[in-house]
Amino acid sequence: MTHARSIPLPALCLCVCASLPAAAQSGIEVREGYEVITPQAFRKLPEDTPPGRKFTIHYVRFHKLFGQELKLYGGVFPDGRQVRSFLHGRLVVEDRPSRRALLENLKVNRDSDGKRLVPKKSWVQLFGIGMRTPKGYVLSVNRVHLLGSQADRLRELHAALAPDDAQGRVNLVRTLRRAVRYFPDEAKRLEPLLAKLLDEARNIERAQLPALPQGVSERIRFARRYRSLDVLVEAWSHPEVSAEDKARLAESLRVDLHARRYLGRWIARDELQERLGMARDAQGKWVPAFRVRLLEASAAEKKRRKEIFLKPTLDRTLLEVAMGKGDVIEGMDKNMVLAARSAYPLEVDRVREEHERGKLVWEYWRFADGLEVYFANGYVFKKAIPESEKEDEE
Repeated sequence: MTHARSIPLPALCLCVCASLPAAAQSGIEVREGYEVITPQAFRKLPEDTPPGRKFTIHYVRFHKLFGQELKLYGGVFPDGRQVRSFLHGRLVVEDRPSRRALLENLKVNRDSDGKRLVPKKSWVQLFGIGMRTPKGYVLSVNRVHLLGSQADRLRELHAALAPDDAQGRVNLVRTLRRAVRYFPDEAKRLEPLLAKLLDEARNIERAQLPALPQGVSERIRFARRYRSLDVLVEAWSHPEVSAEDKARLAESLRVDLHARRYLGRWIARDELQERLGMARDAQGKWVPAFRVRLLEASAAEKKRRKEIFLKPTLDRTLLEVAMGKGDVIEGMDKNMVLAARSAYPLEVDRVREEHERGKLVWEYWRFADGLEVYFANGYVFKKAIPESEKEDEE
């Protein structure tokens, strides 16, 4: 089922193409008698679908010609597994005189016009005629047309939107994100454009909100949609907003946006966590910021040193000079550090790892002056002063 907010990309392209000038339709070809269909919709056509229907399919990725079967690239899942195309086993290029040129072109990765196709990279438009086979209803491809990137298409679709069409921008973002969900390279290329579209939609909708103290419900819906803390805070702080509406706004701030009151003002949960000295680890969990720094430092040290279990050598002269200056150098053990600093650390953290050669203990110390010292199995491998401490000193 297709909902108004989740139009499949080819269907969206078809709707917008009707209103685009010819120059803006330079990528996708429009041929009389061919109906646009999505890969998913074609896959669901029943086996008794009448043969001879003409279809065109936009923006699918070329993979290769295998015998007489045209294979498409479906992308990859986040875990690296390959995604099977919806049209797997449903595209054929028949070996007959009218298809010979296309067959020869596809064998050397060229489209119908001789343009180069890059396997797993090139977006193409397919034209073909439906036919019944023992394996189901398939598309007999008679033309393969090279298209530009989804980023190029986004610019065309964006240009066709009315200046005040916020919902159109949101729909376009959602549609294209789904279209490139399994294509990380294209998704990365699209991110700046998608962010621009969402920012435009947000500004359009915000300008249309009723003037305060009216429009509290509209602002709550707006904030939920765009995760907009400032809109709710502005309304909550307005002197003419009723106590009842202030309570609704406060609840939305806490429940919908996970904001908290801190030192007399509303702030986002992430900002509060950072103010409290927390940071996200590699799994996205909030942990003390020094734990993240310890894990990053240990990972870098394991790459730097192949024999992490070997006891480091320490030059006696360098040690004496460092001890005299109260300095910390690589290779010191914990007792040496305590003696050199003449103080105990304010913060300590440890991470233990199990290896086939034994246990590996990573340790973090932070002193009152901001100096951070990192140990591997009891020996210093790094020292650092946090950027915030450096800025304060400057």
